[in-house]
Amino acid sequence: MQEYEKRGYLYVTIIFFSVSWLIHGITAFNQFSEEQNQHGQPVKMNIFWNEFIRQTTENWQSEYLQLSWQIGGTHDFIRSSITTG
Repeated sequence: MQEYEKRGYLYVTIIFFSVSWLIHGITAFNQFSEEQNQHGQPVKMNIFWNEFIRQTTENWQSEYLQLSWQIGGTHDFIRSSITTG
């Protein structure tokens, strides 16, 4: 129990991440296979994995950019309020 109290936030974050990534993978595969079927092409897993990794990378890139922007803006705001306050 002490381990969970010490690292509980980490475990919950890992669970949320894993579940959301699994759901993203399932929905991405369903969309990919539907598009392949509409064009009369076979569903190839190597093409799907390339697309899935590209989508994941783009998502993480935008999230980290947003987070960095928020942290930088907060830092500048706090620094300017301290120096002028």
